[in-house]
Amino acid sequence: MFNSADATKPIPAIIKFNDGRSQYGNIIIAMNSDLPRTLNGEGKFLEFELSNGQKSFICKSAIAEALPSDIPKVKKLAAVSDSDEEFNPFQVLKIAPGSPIQEIQRAYHDRAKMYHPDRFANTELPAEMARYAENMSRLINAAFQILNAQASIETGTTPTAAPVQQPVNG
Repeated sequence: MFNSADATKPIPAIIKFNDGRSQYGNIIIAMNSDLPRTLNGEGKFLEFELSNGQKSFICKSAIAEALPSDIPKVKKLAAVSDSDEEFNPFQVLKIAPGSPIQEIQRAYHDRAKMYHPDRFANTELPAEMARYAENMSRLINAAFQILNAQASIETGTTPTAAPVQQPVNG
């Protein structure tokens, strides 16, 4: 079977279906294409990858709306070993796929506290480190929003708000 991994790229998106459901994941498109061309192209199905890695094909006629997600990229610092190639909300929050919402909220709180801008307010950081902390804060927020929305879809509940972040002193 043809392995299209080398000729494709993932586009993070939320797909809203005609029946009202929503799903977050990656729409897999050809390297030489873009999302509008793929959505309006001749094919009847889209290759789709959930945030947990599960792959499927979605019938284009079942899609009401496709919203590309604007996930910020974090430039790697020399001491960081995590890949910044693909956004994985589980890796950002350092939790296992399928974690309950309470664990997602706890991990969000712990990671947000670690990279919160107030924590470094009285410290003179190199510009690169300040940008890294700011971008990590954005990634942590995006990861929580995605996993929280996904958990609410799976349980049929309304997404919870992000826990309130209190300023962190030194």
